[in-house]
Amino acid sequence: MHPESHASASPRKPNADSMKHVKEEMTVKAEKSFRDHCFFSSLEPIVQVFVLDSMLSVKKLSIDYRKAFLTCCLNFLNSANNDSFEAAPPKVMHIVRSFVQSDFISMPETRAIVLPLRRCLERIVADRHAITALHAVFVQLCVSLDMYDVALPLVSSPIYDIHSTFLPTSLEYLSFHYFSGLVYAAFKRFDKALSSFDLAIGAISVQISAIQIAAYKKRVLIDIIVNGSHTPLTKLISPIV
Repeated sequence: MHPESHASASPRKPNADSMKHVKEEMTVKAEKSFRDHCFFSSLEPIVQVFVLDSMLSVKKLSIDYRKAFLTCCLNFLNSANNDSFEAAPPKVMHIVRSFVQSDFISMPETRAIVLPLRRCLERIVADRHAITALHAVFVQLCVSLDMYDVALPLVSSPIYDIHSTFLPTSLEYLSFHYFSGLVYAAFKRFDKALSSFDLAIGAISVQISAIQIAAYKKRVLIDIIVNGSHTPLTKLISPIV
């Protein structure tokens, strides 16, 4: 490949001055309820990441501002590619994690985000057997919105690896298996639910977390429903649990 053509194909991160200008423009338009979304749509996806991340820096988000943010997120997810996601993983995670915050989870517009986010995960994460931080937030989002059917195809895929770019935190790893268990339970696939809860409960940790306690309670309940009694935890479970 010719060096010049290769250079032109590589995405460039926006500099600080251009981002400051874009942020100011976006803030003004957001406060006007984004009646005209052409401005954001005209930006490259990689720039959209930086803009969306900067929008979350506003301390007090009005309803109109949140609606505008979600509309822009929808636009981004529908046009995102590998370059735009991998250019700034922390910023992408900051954006995606905002979906499950109380300010956004109660808004009807958040439901429109779910399917595009799943398609984005399927398109960008080539290895479907690798868990990412994005997966953990996605499954939590689906459960919070009672959209279990949307999460089922993703949680049903066996997990053999952890994605290095979007590395989940220990809590996100636990959350993925806990919320996966809730998805399975919603479809009465209790054997899968118990396995997911066991993965959450049995993760190695220095102290037990609230997620592990919740997973244990759900495990006991389902165990009683299925088997009529509670089965003791396996010896492979972490001693701290």
